[in-house]
This record gives sequence, C-alpha cells and structure tokens, in this order.
Amino acid sequence: SMRQPPFDTPEARHELRLMLNQMDGVNIPAGKLRYWPSFPISVLEDPATLARLVAVLDRIATESHTVRPVEAAPVASP
Repeated sequence: SMRQPPFDTPEARHELRLMLNQMDGVNIPAGKLRYWPSFPISVLEDPATLARLVAVLDRIATESHTVRPVEAAPVASP
C-alpha cells in the first residue's frame, strides 16, 4: 500500500521485502507486495531481528523524507 515515492514501484517494495525477509522468522511472499504483509511480532524478541527492522524503518523514513511533500491546499478567506 506504499503508493508515494520513493517506494511506489514494485521494484522498490520488492527490495524492502527482501530486507525484511532477512529477519529470522519472517517470510513475506512476493505476492503480498500489493497488500499489508505481516509477520509474528514474537520475532522481534530477538535484539538482532529488532535492530534489522529498525534499519528497514529508518531507510523508509530517510528516503521518504527526501521526497517533496504534497503542497498544502490554500485556506479560503472568510
């Protein structure tokens, strides 16, 4: 459901999927890229797995931050 750049292409989401699948206990099939993929939260009990998730989320935040936000709609005058 990531429809905004830079993760709005199947290739970009596939790369994130591969990064997430490197976590022990996570296997997100390629067919789930168009949906809300999930994995058991229990896999995050392992500090290394949690650190890997944080790295993926950090990448998403960092790369999304570099994309220009949508301009705010003008406010109507009274």
